[in-house]
Amino acid sequence: MKRYCCSIFLFFLFASSGWGQPQQRISFVYPAGGERGTTFDVLIGGRQVQRATRVLVSGKGVSARILQRTSSLRLNEATERGVIRDYFIDQVKRVYPDLEVPAFKNLARQKGKDTGQEPPALETVMKRRLWLDELGKEGDPDAVKTFLQRFYYEYFVPRPDRFLPDPIGGYLRVEITIAPDAPLGFREICLVSPGGISVSGSFHITPCREVCEIEPNESGIQDLLSADGSRKSPDQKDPRLAQKNGQNWGVVRLPVQKLPILFNGQIRAGDFDRFFFEARKGEKLALIVWGRFLSPYLADAVPGWFSPVIAVYDDTGKKLQTADHWRFDPDPIMLFKVPRDGTYMLEVQDALYRGREDFVYRIAVGAFPFITSGSSLGIVKEGDPIMLKGWNLPGKKITPRFSRTSNEKGTGRISKDLSAYTVDQWNGHWLPVPLRFPISDLPVLCEKDLADREEKTRKIDLPVVIEGKIDRPYERDHYSFTGQKGDQIVVDADSVSLGSDMDPFIRLYDPKGKLIASNDDRADEKGPNIGLETHHADPCLLAVLPKDGEYTVEIVDLLNRGGDAAAYRMRISKPRPDFTVYGSPASMAFRGDRMIVDFTAVRKDGFDGEIRITAPKGSSFRPESAVIPAGKDQITCTLYSSGLFEDPETFSLSAVGKAEGRSIVRPVIPADNMEQAFIYHHLVPRKSFQIYKKFRGPFYCSLKDSDPVEISLGQSVQISYKLDDHFPFFGLSNENNVWKQETKQGMKKGKIDFVIHDSPFLSVERWEAKEGILLLTLKAAPPDDPEYKVPEKGNIIVDIMMSTANVKKNGKGKGAGPGTMYLRSYLPAAPYTIHP
Repeated sequence: MKRYCCSIFLFFLFASSGWGQPQQRISFVYPAGGERGTTFDVLIGGRQVQRATRVLVSGKGVSARILQRTSSLRLNEATERGVIRDYFIDQVKRVYPDLEVPAFKNLARQKGKDTGQEPPALETVMKRRLWLDELGKEGDPDAVKTFLQRFYYEYFVPRPDRFLPDPIGGYLRVEITIAPDAPLGFREICLVSPGGISVSGSFHITPCREVCEIEPNESGIQDLLSADGSRKSPDQKDPRLAQKNGQNWGVVRLPVQKLPILFNGQIRAGDFDRFFFEARKGEKLALIVWGRFLSPYLADAVPGWFSPVIAVYDDTGKKLQTADHWRFDPDPIMLFKVPRDGTYMLEVQDALYRGREDFVYRIAVGAFPFITSGSSLGIVKEGDPIMLKGWNLPGKKITPRFSRTSNEKGTGRISKDLSAYTVDQWNGHWLPVPLRFPISDLPVLCEKDLADREEKTRKIDLPVVIEGKIDRPYERDHYSFTGQKGDQIVVDADSVSLGSDMDPFIRLYDPKGKLIASNDDRADEKGPNIGLETHHADPCLLAVLPKDGEYTVEIVDLLNRGGDAAAYRMRISKPRPDFTVYGSPASMAFRGDRMIVDFTAVRKDGFDGEIRITAPKGSSFRPESAVIPAGKDQITCTLYSSGLFEDPETFSLSAVGKAEGRSIVRPVIPADNMEQAFIYHHLVPRKSFQIYKKFRGPFYCSLKDSDPVEISLGQSVQISYKLDDHFPFFGLSNENNVWKQETKQGMKKGKIDFVIHDSPFLSVERWEAKEGILLLTLKAAPPDDPEYKVPEKGNIIVDIMMSTANVKKNGKGKGAGPGTMYLRSYLPAAPYTIHP
């Protein structure tokens, strides 16, 4: 009993500081990656991120240390702004001793006099403003000048959004160290706080030398070169820099870079960035941009992501080439053949001339290996080579040899579910854009230019996967097979999702040439919005054959372009019922012993059965009432955890269904539900489920009866839960909900209440806790919205709302104020069915 009392005391003591708050969410990380073997600072911005106590990066070889935190970068308080400007001018005089700085009044005192406020002490301001403590440090002169310029840009340069409220919500300055042998590729970075674990962001590890922009970096190629063609000094004065208040120093510019290089930057309000690099005639450069990829969906932007546009100029200022996308991907890739030796300028901006702190980008520039097309999009069979075309290739073919891990020589790795083969290094060369080849357990046929506009048709036997291409504009590929009356046939084509430059359209014809079915996009207007793909161009159809005979499948490119990149991978077979289940959120900050989790099913080939979510045997996690009903795509349930974790833990879940007498078991894919452009919701897959649970819930409970609750609209229904006897909540009800508990610090008291979680037709009429039972009486009323259709099956989830009176420990600190209700945990999800 002492253990339970201690647990509940700690719960009440700490809950108000974190659990009543929304989950932390990372909006951006800048720079969003780095070269292995280096140590550097990054800025993390997002909701509540300044509350973090630790920063974690997935995988091996990366460590992080928090340096500073603040709620805003904008100096909208006049006296504080004066204190910082006074100190800043002192540092300018120190770094530029020969600079003539006009005599100024004490700006902080003047601002304080104007506003009637006493200016805060410099030491106080240093604690809550990023980089201020770095201004007075000695070091490399060029680095100190660069830092002065960055500080000035962050806090004082006029910008359209300078005096607006800061929309980000919080900032962390973090020191990142990447080990020399850290595995390459994208990782997930997350924050840990007393309240839980944040939604993760992207972090990229490369073997390439990296630099960050130095604002203002809007100078053109002519500003970089003197009249005689020689380069200007890095400290050449720029008349466009502010001249007042003593800020008349030379502009520090990022020097012309040797290739390969990776540029990091942010597009702020009214901003465009320019970088300079040297290149030699004939070099085939790949300029690869990660922008939208780093922050896939922005809830408050239209379009709902950063849309980078890049351009390359020669040393006369002539624009040579631009790029604003790569095939169907909004992030551009430019393949640029250098026309002559010289200095070139790379310009980057947003397509709609927008700008904000989370418009972060990374641009790799160099003669990197880049694959434009291959002999197939997927694996035919292990050991069969895939012939590749592209730029700077260290070979002409890749031979798949299945391995679950990759090494420096470029051996591919096979996914855990055996569905794909990935290569991110090839013959010792880093591939900025990894290769991913799908794998099938069906026979694979490679089409060899036999299907063309003259209606030549290839005879096939089912089932089969066809690797083909639309080689010429307006070409049509045809495949025929023998079918029987009543057979169900699935034609499923992948193209855009595999990086192809083709918008496929499929048709199915009967033996007399009559069209039976056709499809353009397998996803309708309702989704599924899964991953980063928003152009759902890949088709899929399921049809019943009306008679015996020879049937024909036609596939065309709606863009009518054709070429090596217009490839497709098409399955023709009888239905193979299957499903994929996504669970969100991927990062779970537990409130008490339970967390709400949404499971979404993507059903395939007509699978219509129920799907049950399970945890591994012996796991400390248990999904409760986690069954996606037959014919439905989504269920919200509770996940129970019996353990406590000092560090975030990873775990896995499985989805189990039955079809055609066989059991189907699939891993549940972790995902975060992200909103795009105020309305569209997308499930973005993550690498693993992460859980952080520091404290136990207010009490333990379980459903008394696991049978579904039968609900009739307009009537009341009761649900019973079994309670733990150790806690003093018995004898309470909604009419008398004040609880008391004796502790070493004195008497604690507060309120408890139960509220239906997110339901437009259910409400709690009454509740009562006695004799080890919590009895809830629910009212099922028809929803006010006439267009809302009450789901026939689902789960009832109840929020536990609690408050505590002030509790002091050793005369210090205080808990939640009395009368303020906080969400403490959840009751177990209870399944229901609507009674006709």
